[in-house]
Amino acid sequence: MTPELKEILEGLKRDYLKSLPEKIENAAKLWRAGETDLLETEFHKLKGTGKTYGLPEISELGLIAEELCSKKGATRDRAVELALDILGKIHEARLAGEEFDLSGCGEFAELSALR
Repeated sequence: MTPELKEILEGLKRDYLKSLPEKIENAAKLWRAGETDLLETEFHKLKGTGKTYGLPEISELGLIAEELCSKKGATRDRAVELALDILGKIHEARLAGEEFDLSGCGEFAELSALR
């Protein structure tokens, strides 16, 4: 990979990270409004874009959260709560230049167990 291409990709990743709080807030608004179909679509988008921007943990989280949006009641409620919280933690870690390991995240283990 050329240095120019690497710089372009890093810029795209930074832009994606800058937009993540807006994506989290949009998902939270959809959740509060009871728009679960649209919320499921938002998690689907995260599933698709995370790896594209070099953030595979977002894709993995999006996959599970999208699945759990189809559940009913307390399971879905808890899943959405966990997913939004984890997204915030991913954002914080990545802004600090750190990786985010889902396998070491207790909330992600709880989310996964809801499947």
